Amino acid sequence: MGNLLLAPLIESIKSDGFHVAGHVISYFSASENMFVFVGCDPIPEQSTMQIFELDTNNPLQIKLRPASSPTLPKKDKKLIAPVDARQDERLERIGQKRTEKLKDKQLI
Repeated sequence: MGNLLLAPLIESIKSDGFHVAGHVISYFSASENMFVFVGCDPIPEQSTMQIFELDTNNPLQIKLRPASSPTLPKKDKKLIAPVDARQDERLERIGQKRTEKLKDKQLI
């Protein structure tokens, strides 16, 4: 299985109008059933997630949190957080579109 580059995905979210600068970025790992800490924006270009961590039945979930949050994880640690059922609908729709594009390109 391959890897999915996260930096271009975050750049795409920025171009969709989301304020990401300085935010803590995590993605939901279906295989681990938790959010995984990626870093603070800007994230390194080589930041990836493994394709097997995606759930092909659900959109990719990206969590953005202001860096001033008191619960910032330490560098290279995984952030364990329950899935927030009230996530922003707009970001969820974007995740669905991105998942569809990945399926169309046969990346998942």
